[in-house]
Amino acid sequence: MIKDAALRDNPPPDPDDFHPVRDYFGQQHIYDHDRPEVHDIIRSWRRILDQHGERMMVGEVYLLDPRAVAPYYGAALDELQLAFNFSFLWSPWDAARVPRPRRRDRSAAAGRRAADLRALEPRRAAPPLALRRCDARRRARARRGAACC
Repeated sequence: MIKDAALRDNPPPDPDDFHPVRDYFGQQHIYDHDRPEVHDIIRSWRRILDQHGERMMVGEVYLLDPRAVAPYYGAALDELQLAFNFSFLWSPWDAARVPRPRRRDRSAAAGRRAADLRALEPRRAAPPLALRRCDARRRARARRGAACC
């Protein structure tokens, strides 16, 4: 939504610290993510939205740290009503580890009375319970993003 004022290019990822989820499109997203100017735009959209009755705004805030997503609700709760939680979506497929991101997410939004930061999971992200009922081939396909069960 906002370009870097100096129009700098994002640097390539560090080959020793490459992460395919974080460094997508072969770049470190330093100059195009989490721009402070975007909050003014979101607040202006929210003012327009609030003039039209019971509407809500969901943001695809692709930041993998829920503490970085929480400010997108606005200090006065005047920005997004809900934000995708991509850290939850990219969590390992391990039921024992799933609750950890959710507790961290709730603490990130604490005091803001904001909506829960859980991901609105797309259909292709099969829930862990469904995976237990699948055969090994389907589980492998589900982990690659295909539909399961």
